[in-house]
Amino acid sequence: MGQDKKVYMAKIKLTICFILFTWFTAMATLPSNGLLKIKKNSSKPKVLVFFDLGCPICIDYYNDIQEIAAQYSPSYNFYLIFTYLTDKDKILEDPICYNKNFQTFIDKRLIISKHYGVSVLPCVVVVNNRNKIQYIGLIDDRFEQIGVKKSVSSNHYLLDVLNNKHHDFTVPVGCKFR
Repeated sequence: MGQDKKVYMAKIKLTICFILFTWFTAMATLPSNGLLKIKKNSSKPKVLVFFDLGCPICIDYYNDIQEIAAQYSPSYNFYLIFTYLTDKDKILEDPICYNKNFQTFIDKRLIISKHYGVSVLPCVVVVNNRNKIQYIGLIDDRFEQIGVKKSVSSNHYLLDVLNNKHHDFTVPVGCKFR
């Protein structure tokens, strides 16, 4: 019985942390930092894709991200944001970095990542044209836990949000970097 109570309390603490994280990130706006050239006052909403070329789960989403950006770039500004984990030379060699549908950034000091509370890759953040977060979390449910991959996704969270369907925030699954 004592072990069950510890598990129950841990679940409650995790739920409270998630609720607080959701509330704080919902209040967030894009950071105003002169080094970041993210179009803060753009009329188009933004999709920030936090990505790392060394993360196998990110690599698994490589083609999906390109297809989504190609389809939705007329309506959204797409930003591919690499953390300090990705080697700059590796980024310069990779074709995804030169995709015409993305602007690419290296978040070396984790300014953008910290602002949105991102610590797991891949992670997507959708921000409306008034800089309010509409969604943060998974691209889809292909990976619901580390090491377990579905052959077919049944929930396409990012696509739902881009098609103006409301979605609760989800907790990213992938490579931790903090």
